[in-house]
Amino acid sequence: MNGTNMDCKMCGKAVKGEIIRAIGSVFHPDCFKCCICNKILGDKETPFTTDNQDRLYCQPCYNE
Repeated sequence: MNGTNMDCKMCGKAVKGEIIRAIGSVFHPDCFKCCICNKILGDKETPFTTDNQDRLYCQPCYNE
């Protein structure tokens, strides 16, 4: 195993410690954010979605 499956999908750096697993990838908690407004999406209260290129959006930005 080359370890690349533990690289953050957003920044590309190795993820150690706290991680977020979503959409088949891993993220640093601070990297798991809306690509429009940069709102952190890691809390379980914030709904998010992705587009067909797996970019992350908070629901309000996606709906605009």
